[in-house]
Amino acid sequence: MPLSQQRSPKWLNVALLILGFASGQGAMFIAQSWLLLKGRIDLVGMAGSHLSFAILALFLIDSGSITLLASHTREVARRGLSYHALWPSFWATCAFRLMLSLLLVGAILLAATTLGMMSPFTSSFALTAIPALLIWPLNPAGILDGVERSGVGGLTGAAMYIAAAVALPATTRMPEGDAGLLLGAAFSLGTLVAVGMQFVMLQAVIGTVVPARPSRQGLREAFVGGTLMLVNTLPGQLFFRFQIATAGALLGPAGLGTIVYTKQITNACTQTISFARRAEYIHLLERLSRPSANFLRVTVEAGKSGVVMSFAGMFAVMGFGSTVLLGLLPMDTAIGSAMLIFAPLIFVNTAYLSLIQGYIAIGNHGRVVVATQVVLWGSAAGTLLLAPSLGLAGFAIAEIGLQAVGALLLITIAPSPARLEERRTKIRARELSGC
Repeated sequence: MPLSQQRSPKWLNVALLILGFASGQGAMFIAQSWLLLKGRIDLVGMAGSHLSFAILALFLIDSGSITLLASHTREVARRGLSYHALWPSFWATCAFRLMLSLLLVGAILLAATTLGMMSPFTSSFALTAIPALLIWPLNPAGILDGVERSGVGGLTGAAMYIAAAVALPATTRMPEGDAGLLLGAAFSLGTLVAVGMQFVMLQAVIGTVVPARPSRQGLREAFVGGTLMLVNTLPGQLFFRFQIATAGALLGPAGLGTIVYTKQITNACTQTISFARRAEYIHLLERLSRPSANFLRVTVEAGKSGVVMSFAGMFAVMGFGSTVLLGLLPMDTAIGSAMLIFAPLIFVNTAYLSLIQGYIAIGNHGRVVVATQVVLWGSAAGTLLLAPSLGLAGFAIAEIGLQAVGALLLITIAPSPARLEERRTKIRARELSGC
């Protein structure tokens, strides 16, 4: 069947993405809140930071291929081709991701066996989380996004969070090494379930997955595209881990637990909003490909629902923080203060990432690189400058301020309709010449 016939309502994709994220992050929120009520803020910080770095490893392995495969799938559909045309690119992408995975696994094993500074929790978690790194390269989420089944990816992605959340309460009664083993194994099991469910849905939507030998050209395209996507999107991922490491060093276990818990809540809001952007991406590509399309107008219109959701999320987090400060919940008041301080980040981050997605949609990665580098290095410098004296407020001021600067920079350098049309003409010319 031609891929052009594979459609799914946008609202259904958004609903499934939100349901999946709410299930996964909701389970983690409940488990971590239970630990806080038990006075185990140290375990919240330790487990949360390790899971965060495990997710970063999957992000590195994916190297933006979900977006790239989605774009390729829509191009195959636009040409009216059968789904069989997808498999060479898919398996080339899998091969590239597997190479990245093996490099990471080698680095983890080397560190676990040679660095005596690793805690028992860290070394145990790393070893049992390795299977997740070997399973994730095979995920077909990009194809599902391309046939407008992005909701399935979000729904299945909840499995790794739910598995970790179920295991987390049990770690309070275990030695540190055993706790790390259990949490890492749960994460790997959840990843296996997620990828397995994606293949089941892929089979139902477009039929049997067909093995195909990756070509050198396919591997080269996966490498080039993946590298460009990582340059654009990795800084934000690295910055959160930088915050975790800095908070642990400057603020101690309690401060680390506070920032991990608070950022998980704000990240949950921004991630939920990103699902609307993810479902809108294919339509954004189509609208920006029209003659005389106004880049800023189209991008802003596509992000309207996200802005509304960001305001709702910001005020909800402020309300939760106020509840903690008023003593209506038996949590440390520092957590309530942190929620109030970080809440505006939800709106600023939504505006910034909406603009980023617009630039990615037109293939203008260069300008995104400029903005992301300004935001990354400016936020890191601001954090190191402000956090020692202002504590958690320094973290928030640096991050919110520099993301606002990044958004203004992207607006300032936005291409005009004429420039955008000229860029599309050049791309079409390269495609026709086979370059």
